[in-house]
Amino acid sequence: MSAKIRVVLADDHLLVMEGFRDLLSKAPNIEIVGEAADGEQAVFLSINRKPDILLMDINMPVLDGINATERITKSNKAIKIVMLSMHHEERYIIMADQAGAAGYLLKNIDKEELLHAIEMIQAGNKYYSKAIPEELVQRVLTKKYQVEGNQKADLTSREIEILKEIAKGLTNKEIGDKLFISDRTVNAHRTNIMAKLQAKNAVELVVKAMEMKII
Repeated sequence: MSAKIRVVLADDHLLVMEGFRDLLSKAPNIEIVGEAADGEQAVFLSINRKPDILLMDINMPVLDGINATERITKSNKAIKIVMLSMHHEERYIIMADQAGAAGYLLKNIDKEELLHAIEMIQAGNKYYSKAIPEELVQRVLTKKYQVEGNQKADLTSREIEILKEIAKGLTNKEIGDKLFISDRTVNAHRTNIMAKLQAKNAVELVVKAMEMKII
């Protein structure tokens, strides 16, 4: 009998976590070895539980899924990370690929496709939800994508406001306190801004924003 696929779940939404746990716990070839509510916990579990596959929410507090994925894949390429998201916009899928993710699944995926995706990825393949356009998947698989030259118009006034505070070196909590919003809301905006500007970290984000004369 072959060894079970060791899986870590990372999502800060309790209902989503419970849903995936319920689906996977019933699969005879899968063992859930850890659960994380933020990106830092996901990185910690990747080191201490050594999963085969880590299902990672793209937008989480403390450390978002993109940055957590990048940190994990740089230190341990054996762990296959699958991004989970409600969004199937091109920029998110490209960022996930650039961070080293082995796949991208939409959270409304059904049980059969989820189990198939895990088996495919465990076997060394990449997998993208069926709902994602095939043309986009092929461009990602062949790396035939590029950063758009000018995305300034894509940023909302709130995102630009938060971007300016990020450039000052403020934390999510400090920005939230200043703008009277939660740090989780700030983190969601930060993830969107990084996706739009194709930046992997805060330093690159600020540099690109300055080059594009957004700040």
